[in-house]
Amino acid sequence: MREGEKDLVLDSKFFLKIAANVVARYNKHIFDPKGNGSNAKQVDGKSYPAYTTKYKETKFKKGDSKFAQSKAPVFSRALLNDFQGFKLIGGGFRFGTPIQGAKVKHLANMGRVISSESKPIPKPVEKYILNEADKYVKKELSKIKGRTFNIG
Repeated sequence: MREGEKDLVLDSKFFLKIAANVVARYNKHIFDPKGNGSNAKQVDGKSYPAYTTKYKETKFKKGDSKFAQSKAPVFSRALLNDFQGFKLIGGGFRFGTPIQGAKVKHLANMGRVISSESKPIPKPVEKYILNEADKYVKKELSKIKGRTFNIG
C-alpha cells in the first residue's frame, strides 16, 4: 500500500463502537440482571445447575437479594460489576474473563461456565459481532469504490 492509504481491517473505531453493546449482550446472557437472573444461561446456552439448598440459604454479607432465587452466578453485584467495563487493545477489546480469570475458573469448577478457552462468548454475542463487522466492512468498502489497488 502507498503511504497515506488505509488498511481495511476492523480498527479501534469499530471496536469502540460495538464494545459496550457486546458487554451488555454478554451480561444479559450470562447474568440476566434485568430478569434477576431468571433467564441467565451458561456460555454454551445451557441453564445453570441449581444451587444446593445449603448454599441458597446461606446469608452472604454482600448478597444481592434480587438474585437469591435464581441460578445465575450472582450473589453479590461484584462479579456482574466486574464484567461491565472494557479496555481497547490492539486488534479488539478486552473485558471480563482476561481480567477476572480466577473468578471465572472458580465458577467453572462449581459447574457455572461463564466463559472458557474454547467458548469465550455466547453464540448470540458472537453472531452480533460478526453481523456488526460485516456491516462495518461493507460501509468502509463503499467509501473506496472505484479505486485501483495493487495486491501482491
